[in-house]
Amino acid sequence: MKISIVIPCYNAEHYLCECLDSIMQSDSGLVEIICVDDYSTDNTISIVETYCEKYDNIILIKHAENKGTLEARRSGSFAASGDYILYVDPDD
Repeated sequence: MKISIVIPCYNAEHYLCECLDSIMQSDSGLVEIICVDDYSTDNTISIVETYCEKYDNIILIKHAENKGTLEARRSGSFAASGDYILYVDPDD
């Protein structure tokens, strides 16, 4: 059973590392993490790109404009390949 975790990200640089580190600590190899950047103006994309280089199971989707949390979750859901989808906010 594979789980896809969708994280909608908008200007989340202050929380995102802690969120991703927490998920990666509990990762059993059956987790796919999809970070959807909703046109952030801070370092959110750089942070996710760094994690993408380090881990094979992290995917970055970039919105070309700010569409809101619902659309970010929807984009992540369409990209998910897991049997189940879990939504996590970056400040969780």
